[in-house]
Amino acid sequence: MGGMNARAKVAGMLMRQGKREPLSALSLFIWAWPDGPAAMSERLAQLSASGFELAQRHSHRVSRVQEVANWREHWLTTPLPFATDGIVIRQAKEPAGAYWQPTQGTWVAAWKYEPVAQVAQVNGIHFSIGRSGKVSVVAELEPVKLDDKLVRRVNVGSVARWRRLDFTVGDQLLVSLAGQGIPRLDSVVWRGQDRTKPNPPMGNTIR
Repeated sequence: MGGMNARAKVAGMLMRQGKREPLSALSLFIWAWPDGPAAMSERLAQLSASGFELAQRHSHRVSRVQEVANWREHWLTTPLPFATDGIVIRQAKEPAGAYWQPTQGTWVAAWKYEPVAQVAQVNGIHFSIGRSGKVSVVAELEPVKLDDKLVRRVNVGSVARWRRLDFTVGDQLLVSLAGQGIPRLDSVVWRGQDRTKPNPPMGNTIR
């Protein structure tokens, strides 16, 4: 719960005009340094000397999977001076920065905590047609609060996925926040007896 409203608070600090004192409450955790010093200890020492001391203070050497699990549990259940959404597990040796590619970092992984989730009732189903002609489905929800966001709708994806999930108006969905706070449909938790469904893409919304 320590991250409640964290994104909104930081955005407000950065956008505020005039006095800049509140910015002193912000800091930056740097977990990687492309083409930095070869030794992890030297990278952390130089970052700390440059004013980014959090990485050195909260990075720990591990050699077994159980140690990683223990640290994750510790940071999940122990009060900390800042909010986290998980841990980064990485090898001490980094490849050259030119080889860093999205989804291809075999030397690093992020282990996220389970996201905050809420059950929300489906109030409507909306279809939209993109420029390519692809039909996408959006579920309109009874508003629920997830972290600092009031979620009123969730993107389901393709019509095929919506049909596999098999839900309609009146059913209840488990939704959570993914990535940078984007609402995500996790599963269908309850289905009502009325299984009337709209026919895509005829009619934008059924209520």
